[in-house]
Amino acid sequence: MAGVARAPNGKLIVGTFEKLFGRADIVAGSFTRDENGTLTFEYEGYTEVFWEEQRTARSNGRPIFLDEEGFRLLAYLKEL
Repeated sequence: MAGVARAPNGKLIVGTFEKLFGRADIVAGSFTRDENGTLTFEYEGYTEVFWEEQRTARSNGRPIFLDEEGFRLLAYLKEL
């Protein structure tokens, strides 16, 4: 039977917390190094997301869900 899932506070569970990988483009020629040797650079403002690497974040093997206010919840599906 399909239905909705709710957090213990009654808020609707709307999704899962995801891990994404990608490549943030760097402005060509923007690398500089300060007197301490720290390397800095500028981002172009574009990131290519590697969607095939997307995974649901987990804690101790349990998926992390998000409620409608963005709060993270750890729960087994049977608990919801």
